[in-house]
Amino acid sequence: MLAMGERLWHEEAELRSPPGRDLEDLWEYASEMMDPAKKEMAVSKLEQLIVDHPELDYVTPHLTRIREPAKAHGMALVILSNNLLPDWWKSESPFPYQGLFVSAFYLMETKNLLNAGEGSSAWASLTQAYYYLGTNSSATTIQETAAAGGKTKAATESLELRARVVQIARSLHGEKRIKTLTKAIDETVLIMEGDESNRAILMDFDQRTTQSTKKTKPGADPNSPGDRLRKNLANWCAPSSPYLEVREAFEPFKQQRR
Repeated sequence: MLAMGERLWHEEAELRSPPGRDLEDLWEYASEMMDPAKKEMAVSKLEQLIVDHPELDYVTPHLTRIREPAKAHGMALVILSNNLLPDWWKSESPFPYQGLFVSAFYLMETKNLLNAGEGSSAWASLTQAYYYLGTNSSATTIQETAAAGGKTKAATESLELRARVVQIARSLHGEKRIKTLTKAIDETVLIMEGDESNRAILMDFDQRTTQSTKKTKPGADPNSPGDRLRKNLANWCAPSSPYLEVREAFEPFKQQRR
């Protein structure tokens, strides 16, 4: 599966490269960031990335531990927020090959994890690699491509909110009073609503929510920003969710339920 994913990646890079450009450069960059043999180079690039983008302070914990190469889902957060682009991309619109770029990091992380004997983690990374590769797949129809673009847009818009709820969820690990996923989600919503800085992030995200989603039908459940966050968290924690960092942060509460 890994070898096939790598082959598909390079086929897509060749097929999608704009005139005069080579998307294989994305693979080379990811290799420099993820190859354990290039550890010092990777750490140096990460440190410079953080210096160049101080607005990514909430992403920094997801990027790396001290003196270690990057983590794929951390790099995905940076790429999807349009903060890591090839030098030749001058447009203010989102880089259209984000999925291909993110997929390269997950494919290389999969290889690293397999080499380290971490099979289950490798499988999770490979799943993410195929998901993001699919957003650039030549086999998608126009409608599917538009839908993939919508998912990428949603991922970008929820980036800061997801980073914060992951931070909160991790702080709840070990709390004996929280024994179910539902309770963990409820507690996360309470913390988001009860702190001014957290509430600002929540409201900023909620302002992007469509009015049709915000409408409350007669007899329906409450539909405040906190209620909508609660529903989003349930979806983001689902096995089919593309947001690995959220699923991992809430996983201990799922295990307690069993």
